[in-house]
Amino acid sequence: MINRCLILCSLLFALKTFAQSNYRPGYVVKSEGDTLNGYINQKEWNHSPTSILFKREINLEPIVF
Repeated sequence: MINRCLILCSLLFALKTFAQSNYRPGYVVKSEGDTLNGYINQKEWNHSPTSILFKREINLEPIVF
């Protein structure tokens, strides 16, 4: 029983580490030429991303670009 609990706890911890966000200062240039300064969720992508998460302020909800 203790082994099952230990395995479950380690799996939940592993899932939690993959779910964390990594917002770094950055900017988005819109097609109209406007520049938005804020924070981009920087991940380790294997390929160029099709969308990114962007926040104007660190405590706001992200916008998908």
